[in-house]
Order: sequence, then C-alpha cells, then structure tokens
Amino acid sequence: MQWIAEGRRIIKVAVPLSIVYLIESMMAFVDSVFMGRFRADEIAGYGLGARIVFDATNVICLCVIGMVAVFSAKYDALKDKRAVEAHVQHGFYMCLLLSLPVVLVTLNLGSLLVAFNVDAAVALQADQYAQGAVYSILPLALFCVLRDHSAAVSDFSSIFYITLFASVFKALISYVLILGEFGFPRLGAYGAGLSTSLVSWGMLGAEILLYSLSNRRSGKAYAIFSGWVSLRWALVKKYLAMGLPLSANSLVISLMFIVLMLFTEKVGTLELAAAQLVFSYIYPVFMLVEGVREAIAIRVAQEHALGNVHKVRKLTVVACLVSMLFLFPFAFVVFFDSTLVASMFFNVNELVNIGLLTQFNLIIGLAALSIIVECVQVIVLGALKGLEDTRVPFLINTTTAWVIGVAGGYHLTFNLDQGVVGLWVALILSHLVSLVLLAARLLLVTRPNSPLLCTTSVHD
Repeated sequence: MQWIAEGRRIIKVAVPLSIVYLIESMMAFVDSVFMGRFRADEIAGYGLGARIVFDATNVICLCVIGMVAVFSAKYDALKDKRAVEAHVQHGFYMCLLLSLPVVLVTLNLGSLLVAFNVDAAVALQADQYAQGAVYSILPLALFCVLRDHSAAVSDFSSIFYITLFASVFKALISYVLILGEFGFPRLGAYGAGLSTSLVSWGMLGAEILLYSLSNRRSGKAYAIFSGWVSLRWALVKKYLAMGLPLSANSLVISLMFIVLMLFTEKVGTLELAAAQLVFSYIYPVFMLVEGVREAIAIRVAQEHALGNVHKVRKLTVVACLVSMLFLFPFAFVVFFDSTLVASMFFNVNELVNIGLLTQFNLIIGLAALSIIVECVQVIVLGALKGLEDTRVPFLINTTTAWVIGVAGGYHLTFNLDQGVVGLWVALILSHLVSLVLLAARLLLVTRPNSPLLCTTSVHD
C-alpha cells in the first residue's frame, strides 16, 4: 500500500506539471503553423531564431533557476518559512543576473549569424524574431521561478489555468500579429517573437496576482513579494554550484542531438526526414517524463530535508514505474503498428513515400527502445537533483553522450557501414551506460551516513 500511496503522490505532482509543459510546448507549435504560410527563408529564419533564443534561455537561465523547486520543497518540508522566502527571492535575483547575457545574445543575433556565414536572408528573419522575443526572456524566467515554487509547495491551481488560458491567447495573438489579420500589419517572424513577449508578461502578471490572492487564504502564506532579503552571495554561489552543472548537461545533450542529426543528414535525406518526424512523435513523451522528473526531485528533496534518505531508492523506483505508465501508450502503438504512427505525418499509401516509410518504421522502433532507457535515466537524474547532487551526474552524462553516443555513433555509421541504425544503437548504448553509472551513483549517495550526501545548512 505504501508503494501505491507514493505513486499517487508522485502522479499528483507529475500530471499537472506534465500538462503545463505540454501546453507550453504547443505555443511554439502554433507559431510554426502560422509561419508555414511564408517564404522558405522566413520559415527557416523563424525556426533558427526561435531555437537559439529558447536554447539560450533554457541553458543559461532556466536550468539554474530550476533549483528553486528543490530548495522550496526542502525548506517547506522543514517548515522553515523564512528559508523558503529567501531562496525564492534569490531565484528572482538570479533571473535578473542570468537573463542579461541572453538578452545581449538575442539583441545581436542577426550579426552573430552573419559572422557564422548563415545566409543573409535567413539571418535577417532570425533577427526579426529575436527583436520581438527579447522582451519575453525576463518575464519567462520569473514565471518559471513562481511555477517551480508553486509545484514544490503543491499549489498548482493558478499555474495550470494561467498556462491553459495563455495557450489560447497565444494562438489568437499570433494569428493576428504574424498573419496581419483584423487590420493589423503582417509582421511575420517579428510578430511571432512579439506575441511570445506579450504572453510572457501576461502570464507573469496573472501569476503574481493569483499567487498573492491565494496566499492570503493559505496557512503557509509565503511572503515572497515582501520583506525582501538583501542579496547574499552565499546563496548566489549555491544556485550556481547546483544549477550550472544542470545547464551544462542540457547544453551537452542538445549539442549531441544536433551532431547526430548532422550525421543522419550525411547518411541520406530520407533518413533525416524520417528522424525529424520520429522526434515530432516522441517529443510529447519527453514533456510527460519531465513532469515526473520534477516530481521525483521535489519528493526526494522533501525526504532528504527530513532525514529520510533511506526512502529515496523506493521513491526512485516508484517514479520509474510512473514514467513507464506514461510511456506505455506511445510505445505500444509503435510496437503494435508503426505504420499507423507514420500515417499521422504523411500518406503511407503513396508510392513516392515508400522509402520514407521504410526508414520511419526502422528509426521509430529504435527510438522507442532508446526512450524507454532514457526515461529511467531521466528519473534517476531527477532523484540526484533532489539530493542536490548535480556535478558528478553532469560528468557521467557528458562522457557517455560524446564518447559512446557521438564518437561511437560515427564509428558504427561510417567506419562499419551500419547507416542510421549505427547512430541509434550508439545512442541507446550511451543512455544505458549512463543509466548504470547514475544508478550506481544514487546507491552510493543514499548509503547510511554517506559522505557524498549534501548536508547544506538550512540557514545558508
């Protein structure tokens, strides 16, 4: 019964977070649909600009700020109200500090792309998007602090409804600004960026208002918007020490997939097209598992704070089972009839698509195996994050990703002539080896009286 009860607790946190992540990802998808009505260079420029701005924000800001959930959960479990407030307020300070380099990159994106010999027309459109989206960076980071804090103290009501409403508003305002409807000018890529900025500020304002109202009725009543503490460099260093490895890990994994896509393009255009479609199918799975990862990080942080480290292993197993539950429908369809999945993207009955269908069926089977292993790997990473252990996991992921995933994939694909199968086999092996090493790390850290376990002071 304890396993079932714990599974329910994790699902209670994971499901709202997963839905929020999915809705947030759909906002960018809507922009892509509207931009599909423009010229090829405008579409390419928008896609490139959106990818760079998002990745820069995620790597530099959000991975570091993401530690807010762990710190809030930890001190909330200890009922240390002032410590929660101090850490959340320092999350706001970190937003101001870390958003600055992202803003500078975004403002100068066009010049940077031209310097890297990107086609001038594409660079111009990317810069147009960046000039509109630059105003979204700070409010998005601040909103994420509030979102993660709310998740840690189990207050999802405002976050869920704000995100749901924002997605509808984003579709409407993107339609108006991108396509120039209802008398507005046709702004294209700039309109996509501007709509993102407007929605980001709206989400932040709504969350501040609703959080303040709900806080008055709450027994906890965290005063995160009043009684501001002065900037403490010890807490800034704490955020950087825990969060920078997460940022670096995100960057390394993103670069690995980019390199693997470049390798796939060298194998063939059909293989690359099939791989892109496969990623479109499995992307929602990543969003669902992200919710479970944050849920296990929060639960582990709570038990760590209360001295119940012996429960961490059981919590991790339960979270892995929950992630498999989320993954099952996607994997079942793939193994039952992958052609059915392919029909979501193109006409599988047309003779011209036979080659694409063959590659799609091959890749999606390997991708399903890969994501099963990766889901468990991500959950173990979340448990280690909850224990505030981020440096060694970063080293493990970096080594396996590049030595096995990239170097091994290149060797299998080109030296041993295994084609696209070699790339995915190497990727599966990299996830598997990383999982084994991360699990070993978790076992070491959660031993009784382990010297590896973080013993950060409640009052630091």
